[in-house]
Amino acid sequence: MAKRFFWLKLKEDYFDSPRIKKLRRIAGGDTYTVIYLKMQLLSIKNQGVIEYEGIEPTFCEELALKLNEEPENVEVTLSYLASQGLIEESGSGTYLLPEALRGIGSENESAERVRAFRGKKALQCNDSVTGSNALETKGNSLETASNTDIEIDIDKDIDIDIDREIEKKKKADKPARARFVKPTIEEVQAYCRERGNSVDANRFVDYYEANGWKVGKNPMKDWKAAIRTWEKNGYSTSQKAQNSVTGTLDFEAMEAYLHTGGHHG
Repeated sequence: MAKRFFWLKLKEDYFDSPRIKKLRRIAGGDTYTVIYLKMQLLSIKNQGVIEYEGIEPTFCEELALKLNEEPENVEVTLSYLASQGLIEESGSGTYLLPEALRGIGSENESAERVRAFRGKKALQCNDSVTGSNALETKGNSLETASNTDIEIDIDKDIDIDIDREIEKKKKADKPARARFVKPTIEEVQAYCRERGNSVDANRFVDYYEANGWKVGKNPMKDWKAAIRTWEKNGYSTSQKAQNSVTGTLDFEAMEAYLHTGGHHG
């Protein structure tokens, strides 16, 4: 004969049931709750029924023996269960536990093997799906990595373009060096008056007109700076660079004078 397996199914809210909560609140209630659970387990092979076999003088004492609990605790438990309709005496020494009857499940050994086989097969199927998903995930990861490389390359190109635009903007914003415009005699005179020096505007303009508006060998960039140089070197209306014979400017003498800082040997 095939072996049969039994189990007791408890509802998810078993311990939230008002009758169980009330039982647990009694002094020693946790012990009484365990006794009730053990009684249900004892009854599952007999369709939720516990039989009094007469081993002990009373059902209470016999039940305490079977459950390995103190008779006093079993007595309190039975009294509470009876008051809540959780145990019913059916006569002829049989006691029914309605809640246990509703939660009993069973299957024979063959059915258990079939169930175990199906569970194993389902697990293998899940593993296959997981493996497939893993491959798909790996593929997605490679694709993502590829997309990331593309995005990085695009970002680099964008950065390069931005740098180029910044350089262009810097060059555009950089003030262009003003093209030298030679001053008029009036402009030189006004600047000399502003500075309060005695530089002769006519001689200044004549000198640089004659040498092509150059400072040494380089084109002049700032005539006002040249005025300040004349002022600093003390070359003004003096005759230091005037030809003693002709009374005109001696350009060689002027050049030497400016470059020596106004000191002659």
